[in-house]
Amino acid sequence: YTFTETNYGTTYEVSVTAIPSDVNLYKASTATTTVTTEVPATVAYYKPVTSTEALTEGKYLIVYKDKSIAVDGSQGADKSKMGGQNVSVAVTISDEGIISESATDAAAFTIAPVTGGYTLVNKDGQFVNGPTGANGLQAGTVAANNYICGISFNEDGSATIANYDATTQLVYNTSGYFRFYKNSTAAGSNYKALHLYKLSE
Repeated sequence: YTFTETNYGTTYEVSVTAIPSDVNLYKASTATTTVTTEVPATVAYYKPVTSTEALTEGKYLIVYKDKSIAVDGSQGADKSKMGGQNVSVAVTISDEGIISESATDAAAFTIAPVTGGYTLVNKDGQFVNGPTGANGLQAGTVAANNYICGISFNEDGSATIANYDATTQLVYNTSGYFRFYKNSTAAGSNYKALHLYKLSE
């Protein structure tokens, strides 16, 4: 049996029992195995970024916090891959942030400030953005004007990631999609704001 969702530096006691047809005969064993999950010598975290002043070049996770999932930047940028239904990476959010692990690192984007906004680049080096005035997801291989995003922050710390002409924005749709949606659509209750977390060693 594999235990999941355990915490670093925490001791767990494990006991076993048969599937009981007679609860008097089949009782749980005493805990014979004690396991303490060790904290790695160095732990890197993705820390929340909630202001443009803190939005510097680096590796970022784009997270929908209520479901503890992130946009999967290891996928190609189109509606059947990165923008497809339920294409995401699970993350564990704690007071410290999100632990850097192989799956989260693969899902991360590189965000960098450029003239006119920010570039949003996935693992394959694609510059990710949304189409003008329409729902979808697109990518290019150079940081041309139509692959520069606008990023701003709201009072609750969430980020508004807009496409190059500010007609669409990246949100989570409760049907399970991370995509750019036109502004009039993204304002609906089924479309959820995202948060940025930056990798800091």
